[in-house]
Amino acid sequence: MSIGERIRSERERLGMSQPEFAKFAGTTKQTLFSWETDKTYPNAGQMAALTKAGVDVMYVLTGVNLPLDYQRNIESMMKVTAEMDPDGSTSLTKKFYEGVGKMAPPPEPEPEPELKLSRKDRAFWDMYKELDEKDQREIYHDIQEKKRLAELERYYQENERKKNA
Repeated sequence: MSIGERIRSERERLGMSQPEFAKFAGTTKQTLFSWETDKTYPNAGQMAALTKAGVDVMYVLTGVNLPLDYQRNIESMMKVTAEMDPDGSTSLTKKFYEGVGKMAPPPEPEPEPELKLSRKDRAFWDMYKELDEKDQREIYHDIQEKKRLAELERYYQENERKKNA
């Protein structure tokens, strides 16, 4: 997944429209579109501003969800870079992106024990893995909506039962 795709993924995870997200970065919707299509990239100041919106900047830059202490160190480096090169016009911002790209990822966590799935669940999971990210996200949201509807139905039935009692 590219930086642009990860920017879009973070925007969607936060439930923001392009104009809302662009506002946090101090830019325009057109510039954000350029980022999301990998035509250009945000400078360090814009990335620092996006952290305030809840963007996992390390994920955007590296594609890896780093531990919190790694994230804080990189955010500090980004803040200094943004102060020294606010518009990203010098090679400092480029060096920052190169440096982050060369960081060694954190050690992999111990694998969790494999779950025992029914044949039906295994077939669903195998099908799900083959889908692109957009379709996976739609299925995930559908499942969440169905869970929420079931909760609302239980709540409604409980209240009706209490009224009639």
